[in-house]
Amino acid sequence: MWHLDYGQHQAQLEGASKRAGKTLGVEQPTLFPDVVRYWQAFGQLNMSRPSGFNGAEALTPQGICAWLEVHSVVDESERARYYDFIIQLDSTFLQWHRDKKEQETK
Repeated sequence: MWHLDYGQHQAQLEGASKRAGKTLGVEQPTLFPDVVRYWQAFGQLNMSRPSGFNGAEALTPQGICAWLEVHSVVDESERARYYDFIIQLDSTFLQWHRDKKEQETK
């Protein structure tokens, strides 16, 4: 997850790339306009993510459905798309989190 690994250093990375005259291998992936809304929904849900003794836990179906209600996503097919995207993003996030935690314990 580029944003979590490098996002806070984006300006420094861009400056170093310009000085070097080449990409330094940490180029930000393209976020296509048609998926921005799903990424934003995930970002908002991620801020209220449950956590336990082992760190981050999965977003709950109840939390996702509540977010959809609050944001007036009522069309069933659109709700399903949001839900599927958020679950996939969450799965990727949780794997990234596990990998990062494992690296820190080595």
